[in-house]
Amino acid sequence: MKSYRIASFNVENLLHPGVYYTDRDDSAPYDAALFDQKVSWIGSILDEARADLVGFQEVFSYEAIKSAVAASRHLSGATIVAPEI
Repeated sequence: MKSYRIASFNVENLLHPGVYYTDRDDSAPYDAALFDQKVSWIGSILDEARADLVGFQEVFSYEAIKSAVAASRHLSGATIVAPEI
């Protein structure tokens, strides 16, 4: 019997650079450097987990989750199932 690793990952308000969290202008958007750092960190956690299926929470940008998954060597070429918002 084949086994699979399944993970759940809260990526805490993941947005692409320049976008305010939930359209609020009372908080600063991610800048490119912070976004790159966060995406790199997410990729490293995904590599460490080596999960076959990951459910993400607090993703507010398809572009951002696509970048985060691409930062993982383990999930290279993975299919992302999410609304493109």
